[in-house]
Amino acid sequence: PIKVKAIDPGPRSVAFEPNSVCVPYVEELLAANGWRDCRVVPTGLGARSGIVTLELYNGRSGDSSASIVEGFRPGETISFRKTVAILSASDLPDDLLAAPIGLVKIDVEGAEADVIDALAPVIARDRPLISMEILPCYDEGRTDRIARQARIEARFAERDYRMLRVLHEGRG
Repeated sequence: PIKVKAIDPGPRSVAFEPNSVCVPYVEELLAANGWRDCRVVPTGLGARSGIVTLELYNGRSGDSSASIVEGFRPGETISFRKTVAILSASDLPDDLLAAPIGLVKIDVEGAEADVIDALAPVIARDRPLISMEILPCYDEGRTDRIARQARIEARFAERDYRMLRVLHEGRG
């Protein structure tokens, strides 16, 4: 919600964060900025509710490169694993994803298609803008990432969405 509120402090915001270490940090930022119409849900969002493993790589409990996708970063050493909860949209309170939803931001280190599937009813109902970070495959051998990206493209095509790529000039 922080990036959205920086642009427009008006809209209601809901954030899902499965890493329990990161939740108080986000809540403190929201409070420090006086953004009252925000909720932080201490769980991930996925196609099915359950308990999953979050793999952390950089030795910090607030690792922004952590992923619930097993082996998402092959060749990198997993510092430690955490057990986290994932909820499906159907298990959330009705008011949490109440209409209208105008923007969905997804940054989930490989689990993007699961979040899109979880939000399928919201996407069909409100047709929000979707901002999403998808990490590159780096090489053709990463068939797992290529398959996940094909799944994302298929979900967007099914919903008549257009994908646009943002490039950073001078940064490769």
